[in-house]
Amino acid sequence: MPFLNPPIHRSLSSLCSYSDTLLADKAILYLRRHPHHDLQNLSSNFTPEAASYLLLKSQFDQTLTLKFLSWAKPHKFFTFQCKCLTLHILTRFKLYKSAQSLAEDVALSTSHDDHKGSLVFQCLKDSYHSCNSSSAVFDLVGFMPGVLSYNAILDAVIRSKGSVKFAQQVFDEMTESGVSPNVYTFNILIRGFCVAGNLEMGLRFFGEMEKRGCLPNVVTHNTLIDAYCKLGRVDEAFGLLRSMALKGLEPNLISYNVVINGLCREGRMKETSQVLEEMSKKGYVPDEVTYNTLVNGYCKEGNFHQALVLHSEMVSNGLSPNVVTYTALINKEAIGVIRDMMEKGLAPDVVSYSTIISGFCRNGEVEKAFQMKLAMVEKGVLPDAVTFSTLIHGLCLQRRLIEACDLYQEMLNVGLRPDEFTYTTLINAYCVEGDLNKALQLHDEMVQKGFLPDAVTYSVLINGLNKQARTREAKRLLLKLFYEESVPNDVTYNTLIDNCSDNEFKSVVALVKGFCMKGLMDEADQVFQSMLQRKHRPDEAVYNVIIHGHCRGGNVQRAYNLYNEMLNSGFVPHTVTVIALFKALFKEGMNEELSQVIRNILKSCRLTDAELAKVLVEINHKEGNMDAVFNVLTEMAKDGLLPNSGRTAYAGG
Repeated sequence: MPFLNPPIHRSLSSLCSYSDTLLADKAILYLRRHPHHDLQNLSSNFTPEAASYLLLKSQFDQTLTLKFLSWAKPHKFFTFQCKCLTLHILTRFKLYKSAQSLAEDVALSTSHDDHKGSLVFQCLKDSYHSCNSSSAVFDLVGFMPGVLSYNAILDAVIRSKGSVKFAQQVFDEMTESGVSPNVYTFNILIRGFCVAGNLEMGLRFFGEMEKRGCLPNVVTHNTLIDAYCKLGRVDEAFGLLRSMALKGLEPNLISYNVVINGLCREGRMKETSQVLEEMSKKGYVPDEVTYNTLVNGYCKEGNFHQALVLHSEMVSNGLSPNVVTYTALINKEAIGVIRDMMEKGLAPDVVSYSTIISGFCRNGEVEKAFQMKLAMVEKGVLPDAVTFSTLIHGLCLQRRLIEACDLYQEMLNVGLRPDEFTYTTLINAYCVEGDLNKALQLHDEMVQKGFLPDAVTYSVLINGLNKQARTREAKRLLLKLFYEESVPNDVTYNTLIDNCSDNEFKSVVALVKGFCMKGLMDEADQVFQSMLQRKHRPDEAVYNVIIHGHCRGGNVQRAYNLYNEMLNSGFVPHTVTVIALFKALFKEGMNEELSQVIRNILKSCRLTDAELAKVLVEINHKEGNMDAVFNVLTEMAKDGLLPNSGRTAYAGG
């Protein structure tokens, strides 16, 4: 019976499920051992994703590829994506006759459908570099790629960190075929050569684009300026920056940041002031990149005064220093620098001191951090909650819990309130030491003082309880967390599930259901995967819930993969689940998968109500597939599933 048209927009980058990889690996084993009856047993459950995975995994094994092609060609799982992959592989093996035959099949299927043809080209482009292919494959299918198509291929090659020589070959083929490159073509190539450290080739293409009358833009200049700076050729970078104005181009913030970075790398800090002044005149405000670069540059030069001044200015402007900046600010002479600042009238504030203290703690130099705390108090700068929390964290990292608790008490005595970070740090430290009772007491204290524990706090507690096999308390805490709508990312669900009895296992199933109802599908998947890994077989209720959840959450491919896993496990989806999957597949345009679901349902005849018939008829009717509508209704009628009249089936759509 005719069904919906097959899909043509599925991406090769779709995630391959565990069951798909298992199917592919089994097929490879059977293909190498030649038992064809085993292959036929696989064919009914084999998926396009499994086929794509197999092709990519075995793409350098000519014999295996040909055996797979011989088996797969007649089957429906051998979709146009699989054919595109196979075309690349056969072309690389120089098996042009086999490639030509397959290409004709692809070309015939796209000859009367421009949209389908463009998507086939997209598929060939997406898999171009992963199969180390050549443009000959496009000739086989009869495409005449234009500049946009070539640009897409070049960009895919460069972004995948492929060979720039390979990219140059594509460019040569492009020009030889009469396609004129544009500014984006040259920008892609120049970026590729510059990233590879070959500035001379980048400049060669820069010169060629001007010869061809293709005007470089700001992106072109920024790429080359950056390459000059990274090679220490800052004066030439400056020259290129100045030449932009002659071409009517206005440097942007990236242009200036690149030059500032080049000057800092060369230790030419005085010249950065001129660049900053020019930036200001043109209305550009320094961003995080500008500040981080300058702070790092001044630290390398040994001018910690200016580095700290810029750091304070940066923080006051709401910008965040990065790790490199913090590391640069920490120096064995940091205490002396603070003293020098005081002597020169540059009074460091609590932010400056806390920055240095944080850096010492990050480097494990807690004693120096405490020296800095004493120094700031002597100068009349009082530590704030951040200072105390940072020091407590540093002590806890060194498992000096008693000292950390003393400092925590000092913090309370001076009237400073601990925050979530302080509590979580101490809770984690108690968990590490195995004192779970004290950790739970701190958790209660935290709540009593009006601080809501976050996912990090709960992760620490739950994992600590798990390590001591206190899974009942861990599960209780996890469920509490769930009801508060905040779920940790790194809870060790495996340990929870490992210690579940059969009765307790029901609560884990309830947890999956709860996550799905709240749309927390990453968490639901974590628990589901842990169930599989711990040999707890999910029942049909779990499958129904998680499939429905992914349909609602928009991850339709995942829902469809789980649906197939459910069937392979011998379960029959609930009608509500099937309807949800139908609607999601239809909305995403995944017509081939939708057709397969229809076939599965009609084949098994396990429909429980007439609601499904209404959905099927509605979808086929909207697509204009009247033959499919008729056949669906006929099959439903045979099984007594059709509503009293065809009119009722259409009503209320």
